[in-house]
Amino acid sequence: MALLQLREQDLTGKVGIITGGSRGIGRAIAMNLALRGCSILGTCSSTENLGLIDSMNEEIEALFKAANHSRDSKIVGISANILLPTCAQTIAEALVQHFSGRVDIFVNNAADSRTGDLGELTVEEIQQSLISNIQTPVLIVDELVKRKMFQLESRIIYISSVRSRQPWSMQLMYAAGKSAGESLCRTWSQAFGGKEDKVSSFSCSDLPSTTK
Repeated sequence: MALLQLREQDLTGKVGIITGGSRGIGRAIAMNLALRGCSILGTCSSTENLGLIDSMNEEIEALFKAANHSRDSKIVGISANILLPTCAQTIAEALVQHFSGRVDIFVNNAADSRTGDLGELTVEEIQQSLISNIQTPVLIVDELVKRKMFQLESRIIYISSVRSRQPWSMQLMYAAGKSAGESLCRTWSQAFGGKEDKVSSFSCSDLPSTTK
């Protein structure tokens, strides 16, 4: 708490979706956006982790109060497992219920990064990796487009990994999925305007490739 402080409220009135927003990179991104006045819809894989998102909301509320600053944003947590075919619809319905059916920032952070030894992969492991890292992100974006929830200046961010450029045999499917995700970013950018300023990439040990 002591290390956090409010920032310029340049995202007031905006709504961001963070998949896997209850911990790790997803939570850090959610906190960063919330400190700038953005409302957040954070997803987690099960109801057991919803308390982590609730605690984030409490932290942000306390910071606004300490700064004697009125708060117009909110953080809502939902259970939306990326392995379920209904994940995209669950997110869209939550947007309708809590945020008037709009989204300004979609951060696809949740992923399946499990290891799998080459020569010992199972059909189930391969399918779950493809669903988590490729199918579900595609379905979420498609659902939001179908329902016309994206705004004119909305942004899409796909969290990638160094594995897309430095593959490892024990994460064969994860590396393939993240490489595909970066390709999705380029295609989404083309579909949403095709301009150079629509795409930007970042690469660290487990940090993002993004498209606007």
